Amino acid sequence: MLIRAALPVLGIAGWTLVAPVAAHAGCIGSPRFQMCTSTSTGDTYNVTRLGKMIDIEGIKAATGQPYTQHSLVIGHTTYTDGLDAHARPWFETRHDFTAHSYTIEGTDPIDKPFSYVCDSISGCN
Repeated sequence: MLIRAALPVLGIAGWTLVAPVAAHAGCIGSPRFQMCTSTSTGDTYNVTRLGKMIDIEGIKAATGQPYTQHSLVIGHTTYTDGLDAHARPWFETRHDFTAHSYTIEGTDPIDKPFSYVCDSISGCN
């Protein structure tokens, strides 16, 4: 399972991505529906989990602009797409090889492709 609790907002390649790990946010609610606030940015977002689908709808604190994210987990692969705070689409695919190694690839909101190989010791490169 990629989303374990809260979903912090991370900057990757100069754009905003809601990352599927727990940290830097305060959330209230049930495991199925949570309302969260990022402690680092002040962004607020709702997380809805239904089976293997995860939906996020948020508001950027700095601009008041909305953003969305939809993820579907199939086996060891997570397919995610969304709209950033400027309504530009992006997508990524994450494939988990082990509990400590995975790849992430996709296209950011300015249509720039990205690809990372990651592990728990080295991070991503």
